[in-house]
Amino acid sequence: MARTAEPAIYEAMHVVRSKGLLEGNSVFNKSRFIWTLPNFLELRKWFIEQPLEGPEPYQEKLQLQLRDASDSAIQLMAELHFIHLLVPITMHGKTKRELISTILGPMSNPAILPDGLGSVLDHGFINPGMFYTTRRDVQITYLIEFGAAWTQLEIDERKRLLDDPWAFKDMAYGVPTKSAYAQRDALLHLIFPDHFEAIVSREHKQLIAKRLASLAAPSSEDVDRQLLAIRKALEKNYGEAFTFYDNEIEPRWRGTGNAWPQFVEWARRIYADPSFDTKERTYKLEVAAAVADTRKALLNAGDWRTALGSALKHPRNNLTDWRMRDRVLAWVEAQANTVNQEDAAEAALRALWSEEDLAPRIDEFMDHIGSLDIGGPGTRLALASFLLLGEEVTEYPIFRPSPFARARDLTQTPSPPKDASPTEIYLSAIDFLDTFIEEASTRGLTIRDRLDAQSLVWSLVKSEPPTNWAANEKARFESWRGGAVEPLDSTLPALADSLYLDVGFLERVNTLLADKRQVIFQGPPGTGKTYVAREFANFLTGSSDNVTIVQFHPSYSYEDFVQGYRPNEDGDGFSLRDGPLLRAAKCAAEDPDSTHVLIIDEINRGNLAKVFGELYYLLEYRTSELTLQYSDELFRLPKNLWIIGTMNTADRSIAIVDGALRRRFYFVPFFPDQPPVDGLLDRWLARNKPELAWIGDVVRKANTKLRDRNAAVGPSHFMRPDLDEEWVELIWNHAVLPYIEEQLFAEPEQVREFSLEALRPKNITDGTPYVHAD
Repeated sequence: MARTAEPAIYEAMHVVRSKGLLEGNSVFNKSRFIWTLPNFLELRKWFIEQPLEGPEPYQEKLQLQLRDASDSAIQLMAELHFIHLLVPITMHGKTKRELISTILGPMSNPAILPDGLGSVLDHGFINPGMFYTTRRDVQITYLIEFGAAWTQLEIDERKRLLDDPWAFKDMAYGVPTKSAYAQRDALLHLIFPDHFEAIVSREHKQLIAKRLASLAAPSSEDVDRQLLAIRKALEKNYGEAFTFYDNEIEPRWRGTGNAWPQFVEWARRIYADPSFDTKERTYKLEVAAAVADTRKALLNAGDWRTALGSALKHPRNNLTDWRMRDRVLAWVEAQANTVNQEDAAEAALRALWSEEDLAPRIDEFMDHIGSLDIGGPGTRLALASFLLLGEEVTEYPIFRPSPFARARDLTQTPSPPKDASPTEIYLSAIDFLDTFIEEASTRGLTIRDRLDAQSLVWSLVKSEPPTNWAANEKARFESWRGGAVEPLDSTLPALADSLYLDVGFLERVNTLLADKRQVIFQGPPGTGKTYVAREFANFLTGSSDNVTIVQFHPSYSYEDFVQGYRPNEDGDGFSLRDGPLLRAAKCAAEDPDSTHVLIIDEINRGNLAKVFGELYYLLEYRTSELTLQYSDELFRLPKNLWIIGTMNTADRSIAIVDGALRRRFYFVPFFPDQPPVDGLLDRWLARNKPELAWIGDVVRKANTKLRDRNAAVGPSHFMRPDLDEEWVELIWNHAVLPYIEEQLFAEPEQVREFSLEALRPKNITDGTPYVHAD
């Protein structure tokens, strides 16, 4: 069930569906037959074919356009606006009703919006974005074109489409959108709320389908079918009424950082500069107009090559590198002179400027420019974004990888996956701009559109601060965007509190890391070694992008970890490839002012001498250089690459770590009978599940009986938000007890002493307040 809006909205759309779409009758007035092809064609004539430009309010321009329209066409226009206004939650119901009354006013006998429908406009189901409201003309144009196509269908075909959501979608997608994608997807949800999500952002749909794909095997390439499958999977935990924007779900596919307030505050100061438009907007609009001329020439069989040259060589175009411009134009010319072969340049532009969804358009564009030598995927994506300016500059602004990467760091927002396609990277950038606009809006800053949002991103991370700022303000700004964070001792307590650890312990670990740059957390399973390593690494680096995680195992080799030859994907030969250690080291070397952390989980499960090789030397002598086994180049471990290993002390099959490695690492104990793990479960239970405080004593009794701190039961088994009596029993019988049985395999008769019933305090069920055992 994707019905996440006010039920009255769906009830109103049922009227539209049955009266307007099926019968052709008025939605407002049962006696009028107005949903007809002649009326839609009349609206096309007066509204679409005679657009009015200018600063006047939308209502005034609309009245001028419809001044010669028939009463039936005017009322139909009001009813189309009713559908359009069911969507936004960002407009007041009174404002919506006033707009419809204004449209109906010029009729010789004005129709009236029924009270039952009018009250529905007090609601909405989503914030559709600024383009939806500022370019209402585009959204209404789509509804008119949809209606013109719909009213040409026979009644039986209309019934079939209204019974088949996927066939209806095919029909709706067959209508030219002219960028009214939000209106189109809103229409799908309103008519088929059980099949199409209450999401009008195509970028959001693509990101959800990509990031949550593991929840449901894709049954189709259709993104709406994928979302439906993902919804079915999530309903098991969240029920039918959840939305993908709920607090528990949205971070799983989008993620937001906690540093937005400062980002928005600096943006506010830059945006307030009177010269902002001159510096950042006006010239982009001029360049975009030149690109739009290229698109128009291409779609109308004109001289698009000359127009493209003019756009790329526009005197105010600083959006593309001059070397890329020359190579692109040379490639375009070469493609024009090919014989008996597809003109890849023309095919690429036609694909990018088609009426399809954006994602497949970018994919196809990238395929067509395969022979264009302008650099890597980032440069090619920059070219695609430049060309998209000609479609709608305020919706598809220019893209550059580095400003967005830095902006994500400053807002602590997750980056796209490392294996993300160019299309996903661009969609993610658009989504970041939308998030920026939303975060700014909640803090009283209105950003006009994505074009301004992109300009602000560039200004915040690349441009010099405004000249009229005071010297101390410039210094603070440069310090902020340079990545300055609060001193360690002012933020470490918050991390310690979230981990239920003593802040002194984390301070010691930080001291050890700063000294040798390598530590190993050692202890039995379930003591939180990996979790603490991961959280502490994120804290030290300030960004999960600077944390690399690898897990050793018995078959892990030097070639896996450092560098080695691997088969090529096409099966033809081998290529030298870097492992996670070398990749992390290179990232750290390229970013010397930041801390990078490599986490090696289960470090002692690998053959360490074999896996580390000459790195044994470099771990101790960070300023030295060595030649690696498969390379003639000298290599050193950067000082800003810190290593945290985790080591399980319970598994007797694991080899003892040799003295050479021990000399190069500091070892930090994680044992249940000593800090920081001692008392950890008690602290967690006291704050989260006080009624289950007795579990701490059960675990303590079990560990006392085991008499082996290397094989003790760790607290992590029970530190879960849904813990209750039933889960305690399940965890003990199916996780803890089998682990104890393995430790006591030579003494099976003792296992019965470790049953939950035997260890459970006797007074926890008689109503007496539980007191911890001494």
